[in-house]
Amino acid sequence: MEFRLLGPLQVVRDNAEVPVNAAKQRVLLAALALHAGRLLPADELIDRIWGPTPPAGARNTLRTYVMRLRKALGDASVIETMLDGYRLTGDTDVQRFNSLIADSPDLTRLDEALALWRGAPADGLLPAEVQTLADRRLEALIRRCELAVEQGRHDEAVPALRDLVAQHPLRENLWALLMRALHAAGRRAEALTAYDEARAILSDQLGIDPGSLLQSLRAELAGGVNPAEPPTPRPRPVFQLPPAVGNFVGRAPELDRIRTALMPGPAMRIMTISGPPGVGKTALAVRAAHMLRDQFPDGQLFINLRGHAQSSPVRAVDALARFLRALGVKPEDIPIDEDELTARYRTELADRRVLVVLDNAVSLHQVQRLFPGSAGCAVVITSRNQLRSLVASHGAAILLLNVFTATESAELIERSLGPQTERLSATLGQLCSHLPLALRLAIANMANMTAREIESYLAELMRGRQLTSLDIADDHALALRTTFDLSYQVLTPAAQRLFRLLAAVPGPDFTADAAAALVEVDAAEAHRLLAELQVASLTQSAAGGRWQLHDLLKLYAQELLVDAAEAEAARLRLLAWYLHSADAAVAQLTPHMVRGALEPLPDGVTVPALPDARTALHWLGAEHQNLVAAAVHADENGPREFCWQLANALRGYLRSRGHRVDWLTLSEAGMRAAVAAGNTVAQAVMHNCLGTIYEITDNDRSIHHFTQALAVGGDDIEPDLRAAALNNLGTQYKEIGRLDDSIAHYERALAIATQFCTPTVVAIVVGGLGTALLMAGRLTAAREQFERAAQDCFALKLNESSGIQVGNLAITALEMGDTGTCLDHAATAHEIFERHEYGYGLAGVFTVIASARYELGDLAEAAAAAENAVELARSANADRYESDALAVLSTISTRRGNVPAALDQGRHALKIAVDIRQARAEIEACLALAQAHQADGDLPAAQEHARRALRTTNQAGIGQREARCHTVLAMTLVEHNGSPEAAVHAEQAVRIARAHGQPIDEGRALIVLAKAYADHRSADCLRQAETVLDRIAHPGAAEARELLTGISPRGR
Repeated sequence: MEFRLLGPLQVVRDNAEVPVNAAKQRVLLAALALHAGRLLPADELIDRIWGPTPPAGARNTLRTYVMRLRKALGDASVIETMLDGYRLTGDTDVQRFNSLIADSPDLTRLDEALALWRGAPADGLLPAEVQTLADRRLEALIRRCELAVEQGRHDEAVPALRDLVAQHPLRENLWALLMRALHAAGRRAEALTAYDEARAILSDQLGIDPGSLLQSLRAELAGGVNPAEPPTPRPRPVFQLPPAVGNFVGRAPELDRIRTALMPGPAMRIMTISGPPGVGKTALAVRAAHMLRDQFPDGQLFINLRGHAQSSPVRAVDALARFLRALGVKPEDIPIDEDELTARYRTELADRRVLVVLDNAVSLHQVQRLFPGSAGCAVVITSRNQLRSLVASHGAAILLLNVFTATESAELIERSLGPQTERLSATLGQLCSHLPLALRLAIANMANMTAREIESYLAELMRGRQLTSLDIADDHALALRTTFDLSYQVLTPAAQRLFRLLAAVPGPDFTADAAAALVEVDAAEAHRLLAELQVASLTQSAAGGRWQLHDLLKLYAQELLVDAAEAEAARLRLLAWYLHSADAAVAQLTPHMVRGALEPLPDGVTVPALPDARTALHWLGAEHQNLVAAAVHADENGPREFCWQLANALRGYLRSRGHRVDWLTLSEAGMRAAVAAGNTVAQAVMHNCLGTIYEITDNDRSIHHFTQALAVGGDDIEPDLRAAALNNLGTQYKEIGRLDDSIAHYERALAIATQFCTPTVVAIVVGGLGTALLMAGRLTAAREQFERAAQDCFALKLNESSGIQVGNLAITALEMGDTGTCLDHAATAHEIFERHEYGYGLAGVFTVIASARYELGDLAEAAAAAENAVELARSANADRYESDALAVLSTISTRRGNVPAALDQGRHALKIAVDIRQARAEIEACLALAQAHQADGDLPAAQEHARRALRTTNQAGIGQREARCHTVLAMTLVEHNGSPEAAVHAEQAVRIARAHGQPIDEGRALIVLAKAYADHRSADCLRQAETVLDRIAHPGAAEARELLTGISPRGR
């Protein structure tokens, strides 16, 4: 199936167009096709379809559109459901076009690429996307003309270039290329005439003369000299840079030094810009980075490291995680270990040409892990410190930035305030010591003043309080006090109080709600006060209703905050607001998780309204960095209990979103706080958090922390926490195959929960016990537990847990041979997990769907579901789920005849299972490999894996798979003439499957037993298999009938 966007939207399958007529479905399809192969988040698709005001229930409507679009396309697997959105698979003309024009294409490839265009890009794309496509087409057209000129095909090049300059008359490079083509064709006079045309157009439309390129080329042509070959068009870069400062003046020598230092070379280049605060280091770095965009076509990364800020500096591990997210790495794929983070970061930048801007650094230790490893990259660092050690260790260039010259100060003032201010430029420059930040603040204060007010303003500056020169040994903040004072003094008393208290904000930004908590007002009043501060240039608004305070202004606010009691009370109010708001948000997402009671909110503090899970998720995403910063701040400054309370509250959110780095940071800070305070209950809470962090990736460490939670807390821990730790231990013992220990811990947890805990805790533990009973092969008992747990979870509105329990019912139904009920339950679970964006659950339910479809013989749908499960598991960094999905996919591949793929998938599943010590996953992988090896004709390998699966099953007591292990082993042993050992295992499989109530396994075992007997008993086995499998409408009944038909009447 091909999707065409380079013209009206088309879908083509088997050379026939597939109609997609609904307008919103076409918008959806255009977005997915343009980003084919990549996840498009659901929120982005909603914005594309409905804009900034989507209707209520937009996410559900989006799912309906996706379902209808899949139906219209006739292939459901083309659009995959991912963790947080959808992904389209298939070929697109955009992909083909980009491939053809990449890597120095020749004329043939360029002609093929340009022939793909059928008109204007498809409707439904964003304007920026349409422009990008148009720019890429223009680049291809220009390159084709260049090649035509180079190859002497002037008759082709000249008409094409005439068309291009008509469409883009202000592009001097096109006029230059036309002039070259005309001259090369021997039409020198026309080339000179083209210059005159270009000059006239530029003069008429822009009021300027041609640039140096055209002027020098005209001089060459007039003198009869052949012009140099035209440059290759530069690729369009992608930015992460902030906007360049408006009215940027001066710094020409400094920009030249930066440009020279970052010229391409055999190794990665580093330029460090150092100087006093407010001297314009960041503005210069950003300006230079924008100017160098063509030198770094693969992107420009930017981060404020807060090296000289009131809050703690950004750690290298956190900066690496942010950069990896910016480079497209999903949060759940980002490693925890610092060395692994560095390696992944440098791997992502290998073979790329990227400029990394590290703003406001404090030390070499903070930045050195952020250096790329490839020669194509470069780094610009700004810091108050000179970081001279970088010269010796990395060959860095250092630029010591000074204040403006008098000329530069005057230029800034006159550009900003107008030429009428020429008279006062020298005076104001001197009063501000030519410090750029001070000048800009003074200009902001004067922007709307009358002439008399400006005179009064200057008089204030002259009253012995003028800014002094900055020296590196001085307290640089003092030099800005006058300018800050003048802005501060015009504020109302309420705004002054808010400004002072903003010094308590630990993170990079804040909302009006957070500001309201600081000053004990409502959000509306906080908005009004922040607007007043913004007018005075003492704060600035950012995207998404957020606000920021410049680092120097935060220091100034801290200096003003002389009332220690007022400062401490505000800080505690803000931390309480963060904690209670986070707790309220998480309660919407994971209400079943035990979080612990909190102290009441201080008077005058109100948490934001978070009426539903989607609002809560958005709030947590926006406040993510601030919550981490608040925990680090509390770790350093108190109150100690904040750290572990926040880590405990957020564990459900951080787990479901895959933010393991931040989760570990919070939990380790919480553990330090708990140990320092000697609070054993808090230590138990943190051990429970840490155990949850490692539950999917490191069973041993997870078990250690859950065990410690019980041991450290002793009799002091609350019943909820004790039940949670026991329940979690039950889960971990189950996963490593210690089922007796698992059931024992679940039963202990259930006893405590039933007597002391809330119905929520009881429901969770009941569901956990059901999973252990299921693995033990006690299907009826397991189903009873799941039904009870599901009923309670739905009644308690425990969304995630409801989906989990319904998913468990689907698994149980499949084990009991009821594929219809299985798929019904799976559909319900899928809807719940997708609505609440629970990646682990989606991976698991797709695996169940794949297994059910396999049993029904729907191999294509089974494979699509299994592939979805693998992708979702990887997206969620859920190794256990990935192993399960790969094992199912391997079995499907074997049955479809793709044995090499089956072997590869099975081996990968087994490696994961062994690495994470998951006994059940190891069994499933071994069974899949046994069948794949048998299909490959390697019976010894098949038998080896089947025996290993059976051995692991017996050791772990996993009765759920005992019958299947005997059956698969018998399959690998049986030959055409029968096998006594195969018969023994098949007989045991029949007996066990009947005892456990597993008709699918029983029917399969009977068929294998018939083959093993290969005598008069075979017919009876096949008749039994037919009856058992017919009873559950399983396709295996047809196989039994076919085999029975093949037996001679005598054998019957």
